[in-house]
Amino acid sequence: MKTTTIATSVEPIDIPEPPLPIRVALLASYIPPNQLTSYQAYSSQFQKLTIILSTAMERHRTWVADWNGLDVQVQKTWTFRRKWRHSTGFTDSVDVHVPTDTFSLLRKLSPEVIVSSELGFRSLISAFYTFFYRKTPLVLWACVSEHTEQGRGRLRRLLRGFLVRRADAVIVNGASGRRYMESLGSRSDRVFEIPYCTAKDVFDQCPIDRNEEQSHRLIIVGQLVERKGVAQFLESLSSWATAHASRSVSLTVVGDGPLRSALQETRLPINLQVEFVGVKTHQELATLYANSGILVFPTLADEWGLVVNEAMAAALPVLGSLYSGAVEELCKDGETGWVFRPDHKEEVARALDLALNCPINQLNEMRRKARARVAQITPAICANRLRNVVSFALNNADG
Repeated sequence: MKTTTIATSVEPIDIPEPPLPIRVALLASYIPPNQLTSYQAYSSQFQKLTIILSTAMERHRTWVADWNGLDVQVQKTWTFRRKWRHSTGFTDSVDVHVPTDTFSLLRKLSPEVIVSSELGFRSLISAFYTFFYRKTPLVLWACVSEHTEQGRGRLRRLLRGFLVRRADAVIVNGASGRRYMESLGSRSDRVFEIPYCTAKDVFDQCPIDRNEEQSHRLIIVGQLVERKGVAQFLESLSSWATAHASRSVSLTVVGDGPLRSALQETRLPINLQVEFVGVKTHQELATLYANSGILVFPTLADEWGLVVNEAMAAALPVLGSLYSGAVEELCKDGETGWVFRPDHKEEVARALDLALNCPINQLNEMRRKARARVAQITPAICANRLRNVVSFALNNADG
């Protein structure tokens, strides 16, 4: 929360600013448990924040819905799964939510500002609402990057162009999202960056230095689906281990998904040990990070990738794909990690070789830099940015 510092004869005192005296409606698909603290911080910034969800939790998720302290309403929603075929060749299954009561809920709540995530049906209905109720500013929260949106059809771009022109402000995760929204016609002065963030006092409690056994131990965290690029990385890692037969290589894979069985059956060189541990809680994951040395994030397409924040807070440098918004924003090659494009095998081999041959003292220095890089990306700071965006939209609404 934004604070005001008051000087006293003893020491400065930070007094939180009071919530903005307005009603805000925030529309989203669902609240992942790893973002609960962010939503709680958002709520603290406004007199009333009502969170309107398309579903309590998506059916294929293993998470349990948790809305502790939040004002949440779940919509009447038609949900179907479709195949997402990316231009780079992978296929993924995604839930598409079509909430049918968005307009009536907004009319009942009568918010003074609407914040709508993503660029689909809920945002379209929100835009129509602001057309009829012209004093209500619309903020779009666009979870996109240039890479994830490659190959989108002309009709979709036309719809998004309409939404962008109707919006009074647009929120993106980083520079790639900004460039994409500006390509749709969004004014640069109306685009604001709010990255994903992790809760404090969880991953940042891990020790910074690692011992010799832990230093080069690799860890992957995420869904075991095509989009995450685990199969391709495992092939590259096997090639490296084969070429370095005197080295012992260890990889822990955290998560589950339809590819788990096939990945577990992959033939590996004798000096490569891969352990699949399934889905873990935050505290369990923090323990795994503390006993690992390097996060691997080989995704083929992710508009962000919150595990990158988590790992860097846990003092892990990141061996990561540039097709992740988080890697592009947070990882500097040779300082906080090593970057590559996963569909360029020579880049993967180069980055992997640098990571696994990095001296322990240099790795420990990279750990300090990694933690420092994400230390200021906190729920409180991101919530203050949302407060500023909402204030901007109120003061600059086209009406």
